[in-house]
Amino acid sequence: MREFIADTLLPKLGKISEHRFIKSIQQGAMGALTITMISSVVSIIKTPPFSASNTTNGILIAWSEFATAYATELTLFYNVTMGMIGIFVLFGVIYKMSSYYKMNPLNPTIMGTVSFLMLTVDFGTITDTSTASMSITYLGAQGMFSAFVIGIVVVELLNVLGQSKFKISMPPSVPAMVSDTFAALIPSTVVFVIFIGIRCVFNSLGFLFPAFVLQILSPFLQASDSLGAVILLYSFARILWWLGIHGTSIINSVVQPLIAYNIAANLEAYNLGLELPYTFTAVIPIFEIGTISTCIAILLVCKSERLKAVAKVGFVPSIFKISEPVIFGMPLVYNFKLFIPFFLTHVSGVATAYVFMSSGLINKAIFAFPFTLPGPINATLATLDWKAGALWMVLLVIQVLMYIPFLKSYDKDILLEESASGE
Repeated sequence: MREFIADTLLPKLGKISEHRFIKSIQQGAMGALTITMISSVVSIIKTPPFSASNTTNGILIAWSEFATAYATELTLFYNVTMGMIGIFVLFGVIYKMSSYYKMNPLNPTIMGTVSFLMLTVDFGTITDTSTASMSITYLGAQGMFSAFVIGIVVVELLNVLGQSKFKISMPPSVPAMVSDTFAALIPSTVVFVIFIGIRCVFNSLGFLFPAFVLQILSPFLQASDSLGAVILLYSFARILWWLGIHGTSIINSVVQPLIAYNIAANLEAYNLGLELPYTFTAVIPIFEIGTISTCIAILLVCKSERLKAVAKVGFVPSIFKISEPVIFGMPLVYNFKLFIPFFLTHVSGVATAYVFMSSGLINKAIFAFPFTLPGPINATLATLDWKAGALWMVLLVIQVLMYIPFLKSYDKDILLEESASGE
């Protein structure tokens, strides 16, 4: 079994997670994270999480008055950041794909942007030559998956066409900037014609390309935003970690684009005053708690100098969700005695958080912050709900208690080893 996992399963999983399409989609999702965080802060300022009529606090009243006075400017900022996040995701995908093929990303970025706008933007009736209305519905969260597809397709087409004979070749004496421009002319024209054709097809069908993509993905999005999916994904990640494989990196090839879309859709709904649609967001894995519970349990009950040393070294990194010092230092890898708490604590944490959010006991996440932000702070800020931070602390206590009996047994084994080593 171990040989099958090590020699067959894990190499295949590694190849999938390192595929250029997967890595490019991850780059697109991560590249937009800065925009997401900045826009999250502006959204909090723009939409105070309280009613001005229900407070007498001077600071909160001033906040509400500021949000009202500058509502136009704050809304504009949101519209050109999260409202157009599909474009920023597109840039990330194209940049990564271009790097893979060692292409200058300038022309792919231009052609990708033109193609994306051609398939996602709907213009209203032009009343005169100087004014026109443009719908940006699919430039935001609704267009993220379309951005993934379009970015990949455009670069693949330009790469194939660029290697063919259908291009204008200039003499070596011509400057590279000029020759590259002419070399890209025919491939870019072909891409342009292809996407015009696609737009014409969808015009005849009466809807835009992103609506088609979302319709296809709808069953997957609904299934992924479920308790079963959360448990399955994070169970798989824990097993991989126990086998010595970075499980988080493996599942992120699937999870990262998904939770990036979910948090963008939640933020969009929050700004419109609508019910938040998705539970499975970047805040859910924060409730794994991590190895901070392991460190605390070791320092409370263990006598082994080795275990206490690992806990002291790993304590501070664990606060910031960096678990490698403890996982590989104890080790937890291939540790049969600690597999049960290692598995159950993480999986039960994300499952509990999902249940509490989906049932309305705590708010769903609206914002995304770096995963290294300490857990209770991250949970509270992401949901604008103090109960989320309180739940994180309760889960920490429970996980410490879950670890203690298993660590006591393991500690005895390590003490025997240390004693034999000393003799």
